[in-house]
Order: sequence, then structure tokens, then C-alpha cells
Amino acid sequence: MFAKAARGNERAQLFLLDINTRAVRQLTHRPEAMHELVDLSPDGVYAIFNTTARNGKDLDVYVIDIATGKKECIFSGGGICRGMSISPDGRYLAVAKILGSGTHNAVYLCDLESRECTRISGDAEALRYGAAWLPDSTGFFFTTNEGSDFMYLARYDLARRACTGVYAPSWDVAGVALSADGARLLVLINEDGCAVPKMLRTDTFEEVACGIPKGDFSGESFSHRGTHIAYSASGARRTHDLYIHDIEANTSRRVVESFQGVPEKAFVKPELVRFSSFDGLAVPAFIYKPRQVPEGKRLPIIIYLHGGPASQYRLRFDPIAQYFAHAGYGYVAPNVRGSSGYGTQYMALDDREKRRDAIKDLVSLRAYLASLPWVDADRMVVAGGSYGGFMVYAALAFYPDLWAAGIVEAGIANFISFLEGTAPYRRAHREAEYGSLEKDREFLASISPINAVDKIQAPLCIIHGAHDPRVPLDEARHMADALQRQGKYAELIIYPDEGHGIAKQKNKIDLYPKIIAFLARALARPPRA
Repeated sequence: MFAKAARGNERAQLFLLDINTRAVRQLTHRPEAMHELVDLSPDGVYAIFNTTARNGKDLDVYVIDIATGKKECIFSGGGICRGMSISPDGRYLAVAKILGSGTHNAVYLCDLESRECTRISGDAEALRYGAAWLPDSTGFFFTTNEGSDFMYLARYDLARRACTGVYAPSWDVAGVALSADGARLLVLINEDGCAVPKMLRTDTFEEVACGIPKGDFSGESFSHRGTHIAYSASGARRTHDLYIHDIEANTSRRVVESFQGVPEKAFVKPELVRFSSFDGLAVPAFIYKPRQVPEGKRLPIIIYLHGGPASQYRLRFDPIAQYFAHAGYGYVAPNVRGSSGYGTQYMALDDREKRRDAIKDLVSLRAYLASLPWVDADRMVVAGGSYGGFMVYAALAFYPDLWAAGIVEAGIANFISFLEGTAPYRRAHREAEYGSLEKDREFLASISPINAVDKIQAPLCIIHGAHDPRVPLDEARHMADALQRQGKYAELIIYPDEGHGIAKQKNKIDLYPKIIAFLARALARPPRA
């Protein structure tokens, strides 16, 4: 069973592939609705999925009989609701309902026999993820930050109908895998943007030896007998590969070696630094310095801003950072205030009326970078996608004298038109983050870069997918038109077969040489010695 969308529109439909005949049967036929495949029942009779099919606005949880295709809504709490996982005995389903801006969830337990759903989280809003069920279905492990600044591991007990915190490191618990016998937990700790694996006993929750090296992980799971762990991992200079970890021997071996094409030694290892912002806040950033910088030469810098805003630039293999470093650009990826991974207080520092404080972080970052002997302060470029694209527009509009150029992919230019045009199911929690169209319209206008376009001086390269369901294409068109009407330099690149961001390899191969050419034009002048 799988889900597939068309041309980046995120409105995936569900399909069933017969492995023996290779025949594909479509299970949902609502092209205007999105569908998310959640989990299969242990006996393979039914599946759980989330969909906006009911009204196009709310995301509900459904069960589908795989043989007959019959569907039934089992949870409809209004807003965005997502099933998490089915208990091993097939009776219970954990469901999360997003509260507020999407950084908080309420957790419900649905009895799939009686169809009764009960809220199991407390009245306090708490960020909760996942549901790793115990093999006897008596409870599950999940992560939460209820009563804490950071995410910690908790256990829900069905018999007692109670949650208990069991493991709380000083960083976020970012991932959990449970062995089939329920005896061990593999926990991933997000330590300063890098995943650090820890192995725990589930009877005492004490750490035991874990020889898996830190890095960027996905797909981690125990073997059926619990003797091995399979995982995919990458590092700053190595693409993702598959590994098998022998728990008894406490050793890992790579079982699939992907063709990388470029040797690891040719890539740059980023340096993690912290700079002091305008109010004394310590802000982390990863710096990719090109391998060879001639003595006395100063290089142009690209400052990359992640989206979200409640997201994080992680220590991982970043081919785009390596591409620009190879082309002779310094590449800097900060986690400005509002980023995840540094506690809920840090993540709230850019909410609503504090939105411009994150832009001030960029001003402080620029000052820090200008103090480095290899950086050309007159050739600093800001780049970003989605919310990071808004950050680029805002930096150029509100601090126009500081930047040499901007690169925006799927960026927000006008919060009012963005909220009016984004997919209906996303609007409520986006308003909780940015402000309400009904109550905060004046404020939204004041922070929208489109209303300060006359102040923008730097050349802009604007990139967008034609089928973007999150940030409408008109955001790019309106900004490019406004700049060009004023005689300012703005290039607009639209990909007709993309959605929110440029995902297809052929389009990336087409796009990034165009960006290099844009930068050559925008920064054309002798480098400062």
C-alpha cells in the first residue's frame, strides 16, 4: 500500500500494489483531497489514513477495508488530526490533534472495536510525537515536553490510564524505536542539531552501551529477534547509506554503499559556532568554509535560512551547501530564534509581534561574519525557502544596506495574501503562528515585505513551483512584478511540475547553475582584498 501525489500538489491518493501480479489498484478517488497513509493493521485487513475529503479543510482519521475499499471516519476533531500507530493487538489507535500553531498536540486513544475515542493528554498543551507500542499492547512510549522546555520520553499505561516521564536528557528526544520483545529502546537525542543514539533498558531506563555513531538518521528499526538494528545514516560529508548494528557485539557495518561520485575528503566539514544577537541571545550557526582560501582573499557568503519557522538546520549531508562551497562561496546556516531543537522557549521567541527579532538575528550574524578574516562583508547574500524565503525578503526590505543579493524559493511576500491563498487545512495553525486575518490584519501588513518593496536595493532571484499548495505562486509573481515595475533587478524562475520547493533532480540540475550565474551578475566587481 502506498500514497502518491501529482506534480507536487501534496494531494496524494492511496493505491494497492499486488506484489505477485504487479497490478496497481487505486483505493481513493478524491483528487481534490489529500490522503496520508498511517499504518496497517497487524492482520493486514485494514489500514488507517488521514484525509481532508470530508470538507477540504479539516484533516480526519479514517479506516479502510483493504479488500473491499470501504472507508469509515473514526476520528473527526476539527482542524488537523493525525493517526499515529495501531497497537500490536489491532485494537487501539493513538491519534494526535494539532493545537495552536502546530507545535502542540492533544493525544487521543481510539478503541477500534467500539469506535470510542478518549483524550489521554492533560489539559496543558504539550508537544507530543509518535507512539511506540509495547508488544503486549498494554501501553506505548511517546515524546512530550509537558512541564519541560525540552522533549522527553514518556510512557502511557492503558490499565492506569496515566502518563509517566521515564527519560529526560538535557536536549530533545527526537526519535524512538522499540525492540519487538519490548526490552530495549533506541532513542535519538537532538544534540545541537546532531542526532546522538542512546540505548535504554525498558525495565530500568538505564543507558547501556551503544556503538552507533552520531549523525543524521532515518528508518531505524530492530530486527524481529531484537539482536540487530537497521538504520540509514549520513554525515556532513557522506550521503545516506544503510547500516546493520549488532547489539551484542556493539558494532555497526555498512551493508549498502551508495555511489557518491565525490570522495569525502573533497567535501567541507561545517563548523558549529554561536554568535551573540542584539539582545545577548546566543544563536547557533553552521559555517561551511571552502577548502582552499588563498591567503589575503575574502570570499562572498551565502546565508541560508531554513523554513518552518519551527524547524532546524541539522548536521547532515547537504549537497547544496557543498555545491556552493565548491563554487567558492562561504555557506552559513543559522538556527535563528524560533527554530526548534533548543527548547520551547527559544522556539517562541519569534512568535507574532516578535517576528522582526528573528530578522535582527541576521543583522548580528552579518556583523559576526564580517569580523572573520576570509569573509567579504560587501558580498553577503541571503537565501531561503518557504518561511526562510520571507526572512530573505524581510532582510532585504527592512535592512536594505546590508545585503548584496537575495535568493528566495517558495517564499512568503505578503502574509495576508499567503494566509488567504494557502491550503484551507493549513490556515488555522498558520494564523496561530503569524497572526489572524480577522484580528491582526494591520500587523500582518506591517511585517509583509511586499509593502516595503520600494526599500529593496539588492538583486533578487525568485524561484517557485507552479503547483505549490502551501505558499501560492502569486507570492512570487507579485514580488517580482512589484520590483520590476520599479526598475529593480528581479529574476523569476517557475517550474511547472513542482510544488512547495524544487524536488526533482532534473530541475535541481537546471536550477543551481542558473543561481551561480545570477550570483556572478549580482556580485560582479573585483573582490576586496
